[in-house]
Amino acid sequence: MAVDRRSRSSASPAHPEPPSEADSATNSEPPAGAEEAAPPADPEPAGGGIVLAGTALTTESDVVVRTAAAVARAIGARLHVAHFLAEPELPASLREAVPSFTAVSAEERRQGAAERLLDQLARCSVGPQVLAGTTVADGNPQRRLAELATDVAADLLVVGAREPADGCATFLGSTAARLARRGLCPLLMVRGRPSLPPRRVLATVDLSPASVAAFAVALDWLRRLQAERVEVFFVVSPFQAAVGEQEVDYDTAVGAARRELARLSGELGGSLAPRLTPVARRGFARQRILAEVEETAADLLVVGSHGYGGYERFLLGSVTEEMLQRAPVSVLVIPARQDPAADAGAGGAAE
Repeated sequence: MAVDRRSRSSASPAHPEPPSEADSATNSEPPAGAEEAAPPADPEPAGGGIVLAGTALTTESDVVVRTAAAVARAIGARLHVAHFLAEPELPASLREAVPSFTAVSAEERRQGAAERLLDQLARCSVGPQVLAGTTVADGNPQRRLAELATDVAADLLVVGAREPADGCATFLGSTAARLARRGLCPLLMVRGRPSLPPRRVLATVDLSPASVAAFAVALDWLRRLQAERVEVFFVVSPFQAAVGEQEVDYDTAVGAARRELARLSGELGGSLAPRLTPVARRGFARQRILAEVEETAADLLVVGSHGYGGYERFLLGSVTEEMLQRAPVSVLVIPARQDPAADAGAGGAAE
């Protein structure tokens, strides 16, 4: 049995549209004395949508609920808050001896969690204007939250960064990493007390087609969140043989990467373009990204997920999952499975 109040929405973040023929026609010389035409404005973001937050119902998780509510208000979406109770492990002999006691205890746990969720919503000043629904149910939090994200057609999933006390997340991956691996929708892992609007963002991109698609989606989210400054970041590894479709050697790769980042920022940035700064550094992605976060005092890191799983993820590792574990700031993950030409659009930005 679950205590469940939910609403559905299929809205997704608005994405830049190609200029119309009328827009393209503005290349001709303007009449004498006439003011130069302004660049086309960004498309109006679509209202609605669902931000889904997973909470542990602790005071430490208040920041997750507050951040999710603030994001929902900023983008004109509504908030759904969920808590899932991992079923207690009881000896088989005890379950058989007191089945009625076990059932009553489970119901009491759900009811108690539902009351604590209401208390948390009150603490976080989440009212009916932004709240779409709540869910309290039994089950594995990561699996049930993924199912609920599909059920409510979530546009963004917001979770905390707290790891299990036994440290098993280092091997199995945190809840945030496991959810990011599923690639259901963009995921925001909250660490610390993120600022909104974000003041300084580090947006990683590896210039692969999937990563460029992710970059376009990330820019749309950053535009809607009214990010103040965005560093578009590319790491040139010692093994770099190409930047995009251009073959390069290590000595010329940094310059080529910076030019490509500048081109993409101009083409995809829209009104955000003046706030984008292309930066390319040499090194290895994991170390350089973490160092850049520290050096620039970024308050949000944007990465992409290629969706590796199983032995492939274990053998190859994942920059994204390491950022979720080690980055000192909140991390926004854009899944690779989305296609901007088809609908939402996304890709891997940091692998």
